[in-house]
Amino acid sequence: MRYLEDVPNMKNALLIIAKLLNEHKITWGLGGSMLLLYYGIQCDVNDIDILIDIDDLDKFRNAIKGFTFTRESGNDEYATAHLYSLEINRVEVDFMIDFRVKQHSGEFVFPFGKDSIEKKFILDGETICLSSLGEWKNAYRAMNRKAKYLLIEAYLGSKNINS
Repeated sequence: MRYLEDVPNMKNALLIIAKLLNEHKITWGLGGSMLLLYYGIQCDVNDIDILIDIDDLDKFRNAIKGFTFTRESGNDEYATAHLYSLEINRVEVDFMIDFRVKQHSGEFVFPFGKDSIEKKFILDGETICLSSLGEWKNAYRAMNRKAKYLLIEAYLGSKNINS
């Protein structure tokens, strides 16, 4: 991810997280703005969003027990069952397990599990797992983040990818 060279704290935080999750054999996927950045979609990246398979919740809790973190379970905007936030190298990292967005018509549920990893690549010796760009388009639409939704839609359209 050549764009990460401009934000070394983000890159280092991602590598620490990848190593931790991979060592604990946790199914995970990079999401949010950093996922967009991987595809060359220019946007601001303020934190790192990671999806975790609900089946790996206990392994995940064990993996982060040495870190100081906050935990949330839903708020006015999200119905996510388990949201953990921690800081690594001055970078906020949000881990979402059973990621859900509240909508007027119900909830958007982000489908994530072992079969949801869209792609993997190696960054400085660590495997980075990517969640679905198409599902993030749907998530951004559910969150009313039109700018990011449109960026992904334009990218997918330019590649002739249906999502």
